Amino acid sequence: MSARERLKKKLALTGKASKKASGAPRPKSAETHPCTKCTRPTQAYHDLRKVYACADCQKQDKTLVMVTRTEAQDLLASDRDLNRLRNVEIKGVTHYLKQDIEEEMIDKYGTAQEYKNALGKSRTKTGEAKTSDREKSTKKEKKEKRLTEVKYASYRAGKYACFHSMSMNPFDLDDHTWSSAEHYFQAQKFVGQPLFDAIRKAPDSLKARKLGEMDTPFRTDWDDIKGEVMYKAVYAKFSQNPDIQELLLSTGIVPIIERSTDDYWADGGDGYGQNQMGKILGIVRSKIQRENDANARKRKRGSSPARDDPREKGKERAVDRGRSATSAAGGDIKGKRRRTDQPPPQPPKPTVETWDITTRM
Repeated sequence: MSARERLKKKLALTGKASKKASGAPRPKSAETHPCTKCTRPTQAYHDLRKVYACADCQKQDKTLVMVTRTEAQDLLASDRDLNRLRNVEIKGVTHYLKQDIEEEMIDKYGTAQEYKNALGKSRTKTGEAKTSDREKSTKKEKKEKRLTEVKYASYRAGKYACFHSMSMNPFDLDDHTWSSAEHYFQAQKFVGQPLFDAIRKAPDSLKARKLGEMDTPFRTDWDDIKGEVMYKAVYAKFSQNPDIQELLLSTGIVPIIERSTDDYWADGGDGYGQNQMGKILGIVRSKIQRENDANARKRKRGSSPARDDPREKGKERAVDRGRSATSAAGGDIKGKRRRTDQPPPQPPKPTVETWDITTRM
């Protein structure tokens, strides 16, 4: 007997002979039956009701809907309750009739309304738990998305373009109005020289930079003071422009990095530059934050709005004048009117000392 024949015989004995191995003709399709609910022909069989019911009716008809063990627990059914109900295992999952579970729960809670109330409370708690989980997940995502560093490269575009010294954010400093920090920085190289005004009046920051780099700085100490000059310009720029100040403060305490090939003012493009501009921005940010906090504390300790109101001050002065007049007329210190049914206070009688002449002689 060949191996093929032995395999055919083995599968035939177990009742699992395959069509491919046996070469038997394909069996005819299963016989259809009318659906119990809608009478349409169907091959679907309801294992718990023991009737033929189409798939649509099994999903929509309350008497045919089946639920899994997990879904039954959402209906407040415990394992002990489920053990008393009929069930069927489909593809390894135990199913129950939803109608049987609801009837069992109504008997357990006494009335349908009590069961409905308990089910509503349970769903509310579940919804709150899900909402809490979503909030925790959102907070976690926000925490993961928190800034670790702020980088900017251009003064023309980008969220943090205003951090660049060449961004056009005007401010007043040293009795002049400057269109950008770059205007002020380049002009300080030539204080008292004709080029000073030419740079100050430059139409844009790029032109100001070109004018400032055309000649050697007139000041011999420029390399020593250029960091301080840039700090003054940056502080004036952000302290006088609330919109960009808010953006600067929103970065918190994370490092600020200027991304360019400049090894002194930026990171050099490879992260090994001195990043002096980013450090200055961090110092300015801390100073402005401290100043804002101090101002807020002063406002909190200050007088109330009612006290600052001129009308309230006028009322207080009128009361003080009334008290003074009452006091002068013989009233009490508090300015209250004296009761008319009481006699006015009498001055104390002087004490007269009598001398016994006979005893003192």
